[in-house]
Amino acid sequence: MASVLPGSSTAVTAKPPTVVVPPATSRAKKPTVVLLHGLLRNSSHMEPLRRHISEATGWPTHTIDYPSKAYTIKDLAIQVAEEIRELAGDEKNEVWAVTHSLGGIILRHVYGLENHGGITFLGICMLAPPNSGSCVARRMRSFPLPPVSFVFSKLYGKAGMDLGCELEEGKGWPLPPQPCGVIAGTRSLDLRHPVTLFTNTFRFFSGPNDGTVSVEETKLPQMTDFIEVHLQHSQVMWAPLVFKLVVRFLKTQRFRE
Repeated sequence: MASVLPGSSTAVTAKPPTVVVPPATSRAKKPTVVLLHGLLRNSSHMEPLRRHISEATGWPTHTIDYPSKAYTIKDLAIQVAEEIRELAGDEKNEVWAVTHSLGGIILRHVYGLENHGGITFLGICMLAPPNSGSCVARRMRSFPLPPVSFVFSKLYGKAGMDLGCELEEGKGWPLPPQPCGVIAGTRSLDLRHPVTLFTNTFRFFSGPNDGTVSVEETKLPQMTDFIEVHLQHSQVMWAPLVFKLVVRFLKTQRFRE
């Protein structure tokens, strides 16, 4: 718009006011979630839970495959740490871990590596972890019928045999990242899962259990929160109830509202 200043015949064009736009603040970086399957499983078994976490949080989520029978727990931890570093992309990028059974023990060993394996962990949510070792593995290693112990060693491999090792007081496995949430199953018998029939027939457990791991074996003094669900060992990673509990723990570090 043009105007004439008093005492002048020169037209001056008015300029619009300058608007200073502050620089956009960078959005908080989302943590990466990695999911580890258990013994004799693969990443596809954790895929339903991964999808639910991704949809509920919007965070990048990844399942990790590892050869659970071929190596010891310590060797598997080195392999898994390398893959987590690649998925995180940068040591400063924060990582949540969600694990089932043996996967939780491997993750504990990852955390026990130098500098936590070069990974910045935000915490871990463990599903049915044999945190105190596995009495099933111990019993199977020394079962009175030699063919049974032989078949167990061939079927469950080196890592499975590691779960049967007695943990000496003060010389146990590395502690997990913190905060640490644990979900334990209490359904000891499910005819769709023959191992539960075997463990019940031979009375492997004296207390609540999921047919593979006892409730007491899942516990740690350093747990941030703990909850029991009436599910069998394998069902724990597939149940919608558990999906919700995992997401709640990732967001609030608690299982209960």
